[in-house]
Amino acid sequence: MIDLLDGDLEKVDNILNVSTDVIDYFQFKSVIDLGITLGPSDMPFEKLMIFSWIREGLESGRKT
Repeated sequence: MIDLLDGDLEKVDNILNVSTDVIDYFQFKSVIDLGITLGPSDMPFEKLMIFSWIREGLESGRKT
């Protein structure tokens, strides 16, 4: 897939960053599903906002 980007390193970086955030979200969700509670000091606010956006998209069926 990365070969299709014709060497555009900015696109590659953006795709990898989004992929990392999605993987982090599913790991976070697994921890929450186990019943472990995390407080505001356990994770940066920025990550919590990204996770909220991902969860919202999954629940609404939004694909963008």
